[in-house]
Amino acid sequence: MQEKTIIESIFRRYYHFNKHKIEMPSNMSKREFGFILFRSPQTMIRHKAFSTPKELLSFLENEVPLHAYYSTAYYELPSIKDMDEKGWLGADLVFDIDVDHIPTPCKKDHDTWTCLDCGLLGKGIPPETCPRCKSKRIDKKVWVCDRCLEYAKEEVIRLVEDFLMNDFGFSKNEIKIYFSGHRGFHVHVESKKVLKLNQEARREIVDYIKGIGLKLLMNIRHDLRMSDPGWYGRIAKGLYQLIAEANEELLSNIGLNRREIDYTIANKERILRALEHDLYWNYLSHLSKKSRELLLERVKLQYSVEIDERVTTDIKRLIRLPGSLHGKTGLPVTSVSLEKIEDFNPFDIYLFKSMQFIKVKLISDIPPLRLGERNIEASGKLLTLPFPIGFYLACKGVAKIMW
Repeated sequence: MQEKTIIESIFRRYYHFNKHKIEMPSNMSKREFGFILFRSPQTMIRHKAFSTPKELLSFLENEVPLHAYYSTAYYELPSIKDMDEKGWLGADLVFDIDVDHIPTPCKKDHDTWTCLDCGLLGKGIPPETCPRCKSKRIDKKVWVCDRCLEYAKEEVIRLVEDFLMNDFGFSKNEIKIYFSGHRGFHVHVESKKVLKLNQEARREIVDYIKGIGLKLLMNIRHDLRMSDPGWYGRIAKGLYQLIAEANEELLSNIGLNRREIDYTIANKERILRALEHDLYWNYLSHLSKKSRELLLERVKLQYSVEIDERVTTDIKRLIRLPGSLHGKTGLPVTSVSLEKIEDFNPFDIYLFKSMQFIKVKLISDIPPLRLGERNIEASGKLLTLPFPIGFYLACKGVAKIMW
């Protein structure tokens, strides 16, 4: 049996026996659904609509999608193919936090890229254009590991607690968090307050969360307080923490010159006392305008959240269906509560109670990976692995399932 057929059979079994794991979107009859099927993996079937959960579950079981999506938007006529004739009624506010966009240090250990024109190889985050031949045809091989997920979790917690709840005032009941099935998380806000926001308004939200357009100049505001709400309070707290941790290496990496480094270190205690009493400029005003901006830019990077602008600003976006399987990983799109996200690991989720382990043979070289607190680095060997890990490697195309 071909590997693709084996994987499809496992997907088919999942959708037959795990109907209860599919989370029905609210107002599902007003949503558009889209699917990519095993039999036509290069084509998306769009403009599907379902009136009842039973209809959707029947489709999943019979068609066995490689990927399943639903619209963040609500429509009068979701099955109409012409987007302008669907009758847009509004859309949820959705955020995508993907480790692809976060410069995690583990990328250099497990992610690689190749220029398809000149053959140049590299590790870590792939460039937009090849450094050698300037080609944009870059092939990348990316992986998820335990460390990747930890960084993504931190971004989610900061997004939800600091921005969505504290700054924007959304309640916990209006916010849903999902593991995307691959390298990150989706955060959904379902609220009447966001339903009718247009693309421009959603872009303003993105800019605020990412700290884009902040006038990070020390002379703009002379009374910053750590108790201030929003970005002013973040800047105040961030500057205090940055000065408290300051040493020669840190300040040099930020971009301060020798005189400013010596001045900051020599006056650290005085600066901190001034900051504690909201006297921000008494000592920091001795630094150049450029250096003050560099310090604040460092603070901004610490407190901002790396979200995908395209997902949030798209008012007709398709997003992964909760409970469905991700075709590239075999991992389910999983609901995660804010209280439990720190302990969440997708490699702890088993598709079937009767299948705890799976035998696979690695057929391609892979970088050393830590998946579900297990180190994977053998190549060409027959391994017995926890099912989520072995199936993940099979779906990634680097392992063959051995029945």
